[in-house]
Amino acid sequence: DPIKRKFFNTQQIMIENYIEDNHYNGDTEEWELGGDFNYNVKELGSFKVIFIASQTQTDNTDLVNQKSNQDDDGYLPINAAGYYATAEEQAVRSNLDKTINEQHSIEAGFEFAFNTLDGNVNFTSFADIAANNNELSTEASQIKEDRYQTFFNHNFIISSTLNLQTSLVWEWSEVDLVTNYSNQFADELPITSNLALNRRFNYFKPRINLRYDLSIDEQLRFNIEKTVSQLDLT
Repeated sequence: DPIKRKFFNTQQIMIENYIEDNHYNGDTEEWELGGDFNYNVKELGSFKVIFIASQTQTDNTDLVNQKSNQDDDGYLPINAAGYYATAEEQAVRSNLDKTINEQHSIEAGFEFAFNTLDGNVNFTSFADIAANNNELSTEASQIKEDRYQTFFNHNFIISSTLNLQTSLVWEWSEVDLVTNYSNQFADELPITSNLALNRRFNYFKPRINLRYDLSIDEQLRFNIEKTVSQLDLT
């Protein structure tokens, strides 16, 4: 439904009242495909692979119309904004579980993910509709992230009520960004600029978790961990 707002200009002797009529359309489509594979490698332990692929398409438009209470000619468009993006992700995680004895078990593996975002943002200012002197700003960006992670986990059953888990995780990634910007007023030649960036990240993320069972229903947990949030490409 349209969103209507009123604006009052009280800085002048002649008070003008403006009514804004906003029309917002948002559409998002997404799909996801995933699966896993398990295999027992005899003396080495249990081998598992998980994979996932997904895509999200976003199409948002926002049109702002405005008129004065003193004007009976109806609404005129003031500005319009649009956001269009396609995000994709492919990720694979594999690990090998091995039970050494009744007290010790280990897990080792790796994970890699490839994320891309192709986005376009535009803003139109209707400066003079009669003369068709619109100002259009457009920013198109392509972002690519390649992320890798390797991990090693050790589980130590100290007693029937005390359990210790330790983890070593190393993550590294590379991000490429290409942005093309354009600004055009009326029939003038557009003003353009380009930006290209490349960044690399390395993180070491240890973790220690200690659990103690006070009873069947009560448990104490002590956890210390270094975490790193994933990038939100949008």
